Amino acid sequence: MRGEWDDQCASIRQELGATLEHEVRILLSDSDENLKEPEVLEVELVSRIPYIGTELPTKGQPTILIVARWTDESCSAIWERAVSKIKKFVDSKRVTNGNLDHLDIAVEMIAEEHTQEKYISPVSVELLARGMETDWARIKDRIADIMASYPHTAGHATSIQLFRLGISSDDEDNPNTVYVSVDYECLETKWPPVVGEIQQFLRQFTYANLKLHFEHNIVEQCTFPLVRSRRSRAEIEAKQKAFRLLPDFPYQTRVNLGVDISASNYLKGSDGNDFSPLLGTLGCWLEIKTKKYPNGVKVALTNYHVIRPAYDGFQLLVDSKGESRIGEPKEDSQLWKLDENGIFTESTAPEIEHPTRLKHNFGVYERETIIETIPGQPREQAQKELDDIVAFFDNGHHIFGRVFCASGYTRRTDHHGRMDWALVMPLDEARIGDNRLPTFKTWTEKYFASSGHLPEPVTFGSPLQQPTKAGLRGVCQKELVYKVGATTTTTVGKFNQMKADVSIAEDRHVSPGLSEEFSYVSTGDTGAFGTKGDSGSVVWDRKGQAVGLLFTGQKPQGAKQTLTYVMAIEDLFMDIIKFSKGGIKEIRIADPTPGN
Repeated sequence: MRGEWDDQCASIRQELGATLEHEVRILLSDSDENLKEPEVLEVELVSRIPYIGTELPTKGQPTILIVARWTDESCSAIWERAVSKIKKFVDSKRVTNGNLDHLDIAVEMIAEEHTQEKYISPVSVELLARGMETDWARIKDRIADIMASYPHTAGHATSIQLFRLGISSDDEDNPNTVYVSVDYECLETKWPPVVGEIQQFLRQFTYANLKLHFEHNIVEQCTFPLVRSRRSRAEIEAKQKAFRLLPDFPYQTRVNLGVDISASNYLKGSDGNDFSPLLGTLGCWLEIKTKKYPNGVKVALTNYHVIRPAYDGFQLLVDSKGESRIGEPKEDSQLWKLDENGIFTESTAPEIEHPTRLKHNFGVYERETIIETIPGQPREQAQKELDDIVAFFDNGHHIFGRVFCASGYTRRTDHHGRMDWALVMPLDEARIGDNRLPTFKTWTEKYFASSGHLPEPVTFGSPLQQPTKAGLRGVCQKELVYKVGATTTTTVGKFNQMKADVSIAEDRHVSPGLSEEFSYVSTGDTGAFGTKGDSGSVVWDRKGQAVGLLFTGQKPQGAKQTLTYVMAIEDLFMDIIKFSKGGIKEIRIADPTPGN
């Protein structure tokens, strides 16, 4: 992964100038390996960030990056000799310069295609009809067996998928690709025999002409990453811009479909500093019937991993740069037990909030900045807004509900799909919002009306509809679906009928192994279908009928689009009823009228 230009690279440039890259080019063109242009396309000094096991990278490594054209398998041995030769040359330059002998300058040679932007799309309906619809399950199982048979890849798979992947913006020009990703503890030097056996196996499916793509990549839950409460102005403004972290003003009492929600507490990192909790999305309001509420009561739907930071045992591991990642919960803690067993109704359930303190803190910062730097009417308006939002939090109006029940991490459907859901009981009727879908105006702020991407006009500003009997399994290959998330707001995705095998690091302590998940690919140039902060978003079809709940995602290296994983709404409803052991009798999408 390429990092930012740092002080180590600056030192090398100051001492050696640009002659280092120039001399490497000359050495390559004069070598026995005959790597002359256009085979060698680029030589550049960069900072590369290595992944070492599960540790977060703390500093980039200065690297001579050589981009070349891979012509055939003979390049493997040629490139290895060339890199060895260049490394010796670079080390000699480093050692003879007294100011650089403390640095390690790496040398890396990669193929041109690894530097080009790639496009993802579902495979064609014709390929499914020719046999892939039935063959895919067998292909996945065999790949998993092959990886399990080698000690260096066993237990390291993070996903096994099928889609088109290539450098052409025209889907039809890109090859049908079996995509296999592994975690960063899996050593790349041990891949060749595994890759070779998988490729040999795939050759028997001649009608599909399958290409194998094997890489380091992980599946990341789509909650917004934890943010330390005090950062520099540059860091704050960068986060605001990248993740839409300013709250909507004025704050609203009612909590509607698609808004940001989180646990109502700060978290203590391993470095002793305070962090804001994970930010997710309120998917929609459901209506459930229980013994206590025979006529029905409305509850908010989101993901279990969105509300996990509210429980004792949640751990944050913080690196030297102040960046955090989620660690395993403390063994035998409240959270570990919930991860294993889930939770169903307790009187002391933790509180959930909207607006979230993460967005609230960014909003306070922005208003304070305006007050400090801009005179006149804007300052007066900013002061009034600041007073209003601070009072909203001070009076406890941000707390809208308590956790009612949640799945934990171990539940699976009969089809081996993950269950990751939570229901939040509102504190009072005044906090219950509606399930209205985006208006035509909202959609056309992001998509052209003539693009063919918009849902049917009947959905504009209308309430979310009940799922069909077929649910997500009734959606066809490449059919468009929609969602509203706290980060990316309105987005459109294409359904990929070829289910992916997926492993998520954050639940491995209680749930080892791969699950089988439905996936969507974001469309065109409109960005991700779902990203950090969108966990818990409900997904619907062109007619506004609920089909699923977004819970995690993945972006292949160099890809323009993302892959987003979604739980089927029919599986979700069935699992909630089953988990409650008769406590919940019925469940449906709530009607559009706010309140109970």
